[in-house]
Amino acid sequence: MGTGDNAREAQEARLLQSAERHVCRVGEALMYLALCVEDPPGGERWLKEIRLKVRYGSEGDVLAVIKAEGTEGEQVAFNSGDRLDDVIVGLASRMRNGSLKWREDRPYGEG
Repeated sequence: MGTGDNAREAQEARLLQSAERHVCRVGEALMYLALCVEDPPGGERWLKEIRLKVRYGSEGDVLAVIKAEGTEGEQVAFNSGDRLDDVIVGLASRMRNGSLKWREDRPYGEG
């Protein structure tokens, strides 16, 4: 076995470790979102729906539409990105740190 084989094996091991970390991040994000459904952070909003829309070929190809009911009535928030996994991780992160922008949920085009 030559040094080229060793380098290739090392590169494959690094790629596998990176993929494992990424899968763990996505899994942790999904678990956090599931927890938010059962026990909303701060008890402010009960998540009712998370819808993912994919529209390839445009900026922000994936859009998450999050609907909730809380003390201020029906609310909606959005999170977008280029990849599905990034949108899920970003959504969980924004929910965790409180930076998700909620607004009154009205039919599209109204108001």
